[in-house]
Amino acid sequence: MEVILFGRGSESLLADFDSAGIAYERWIPRPWQILDAGFWARIADGVSWPDLAAVMVAWVQTGGFRKISLTQIDNKIINIAGISAGEVATMLPSCKNIMAVERQKTDTKSGT
Repeated sequence: MEVILFGRGSESLLADFDSAGIAYERWIPRPWQILDAGFWARIADGVSWPDLAAVMVAWVQTGGFRKISLTQIDNKIINIAGISAGEVATMLPSCKNIMAVERQKTDTKSGT
């Protein structure tokens, strides 16, 4: 399964995968795929769906500017915010890719 990571902080998701023992490899996108992604990773076959789901849900809950979306085989896109790790684990077998985004917090200054 492919993981597409956007934003400077999104790489921290891979560090969380490392901590949980979830195997993955970084790779370069093929020419017809999204090329402005920060980078891509491929989750190893045989990964534990509950473990992967727990890491992703915790990552989203840790930062207010983090988002993970699952693209299902039927191209339905699901944002996992507010969904339990157990529910996410049931969605992963029919998932074709995962997109993780961490936006930088913007400073809004009032009046000048």
